[in-house]
Amino acid sequence: MEPEKADNSLMNLSLCYERKPQFEFKCVLADNSFSPFEHLNVSSSTEKCHPFRKEIGALIDNPPEHSFWTSFTKEDTSKDCMWVDSSLQLRELANKLAEQNVFAVDTEQQNLRSYLGFTALMQISTREEDYLVDTVALHDEMALLRPIFTNPKICKACLVLEKPQKSLEGLLQTICNVDTDKTLRTRDWTERPLPPKMLRYARTDTQYLLWIADVLAAELKELKKYDECIRRCNKVCLTLYAKGQEDFKLANREQYDCRERAWKLCIWRDLMARIHDESREFVLSNEVMLEFARKVPTTYDVFKSTADQQRGGKIDEVSVIFLCHYDDYFNQIMSDKSVALETAFPLILQKCLGMNGTCGINLLNCSLLGNFIIIPFSLLVKKSGKQTSKVSQIPIRKPDVAVYESDGTLKFRCNHGKGQWYLKMGLAEQTQIHGEYALQLKTETLGGPEKGFV
Repeated sequence: MEPEKADNSLMNLSLCYERKPQFEFKCVLADNSFSPFEHLNVSSSTEKCHPFRKEIGALIDNPPEHSFWTSFTKEDTSKDCMWVDSSLQLRELANKLAEQNVFAVDTEQQNLRSYLGFTALMQISTREEDYLVDTVALHDEMALLRPIFTNPKICKACLVLEKPQKSLEGLLQTICNVDTDKTLRTRDWTERPLPPKMLRYARTDTQYLLWIADVLAAELKELKKYDECIRRCNKVCLTLYAKGQEDFKLANREQYDCRERAWKLCIWRDLMARIHDESREFVLSNEVMLEFARKVPTTYDVFKSTADQQRGGKIDEVSVIFLCHYDDYFNQIMSDKSVALETAFPLILQKCLGMNGTCGINLLNCSLLGNFIIIPFSLLVKKSGKQTSKVSQIPIRKPDVAVYESDGTLKFRCNHGKGQWYLKMGLAEQTQIHGEYALQLKTETLGGPEKGFV
């Protein structure tokens, strides 16, 4: 049954198009298309390799010595702080950093209101000054700092020392006796001007980093693990960025009679997120999505009631994107099972981004109009005698890989890409355990890409 129309103010499609800071970016290295990220190829080789592999390799072979901060007191945190939001200020900062032998750096990310995420703020601290760099206003100018950041100055030592707390917040508390408000990490860091408490939080992230680095470096040298740490930190720097993909595990866990609906919702949610440059969770939470797959709303009232129950009775917490486009989803996908997705999704895409489209084209979503990947739905579900749909628009992830300790103890499971990282870095070797393909960590391996280094 076709869902009843809601109040026109809710269904006005123009409401779903919100002007956001990232729509002003003129230099976009990774868009929201289905194409893989293309890395800079500085050699004639067809194999994907890190653009700075040669330079990083030299650091792995000959770890440099670092001198951080040897006499730090809390009074040192009263130094000046500068807000950097112009090209001139950024050039002046680059010149000052070029004179430093070490500086501290951290970033704040915008992940909820962007499909791939981007850096919304960069914090830099030297011995003399703190800097807060507006990476939204200066997004297209940040290459000015490239020469500075190709000269590695940051030592990450927490994991090698096997500290009980590996986060920056944990180190601030245990080493510097400084507490921070962790809830601010998930705030909207594109807000301008930033409130005073967010400015203080951001500044604290790097104010103490040189002190922390000095303490950790001293411990490493005492344990004779300093060179090992530097090598492993630089190996982490060789990791190549790859775009994330929709995780179909949620859909595959559902009963068969609603699994295809869950899968279609996953696909539709992902497409809406790409079009509007939002995270998938912002478009539709996992809880509400699975509830809709189990019990398909046939009217707007049923939809609202279900969403209310799943989101604590607050319909305004369900994104305006879903409110504006849910009738397209039901009309073109759910109401007629005979409609193939290779037909339905391009129609939805054209309605959003085509001529007279409702959602607006920008550098992040324009490539979607000519870029689809078709994968059989049967690959997403366990085989059964029931009829399944034919296609999907998004590539399926390969099965997770079990990773075992050298003594045969299961340590964790990771996705196929991370498993390949372990093999390429020489941290693990292929094996078969309990009849399944697995990886076994080598004796000296202490961590990997799923762990954070501080």
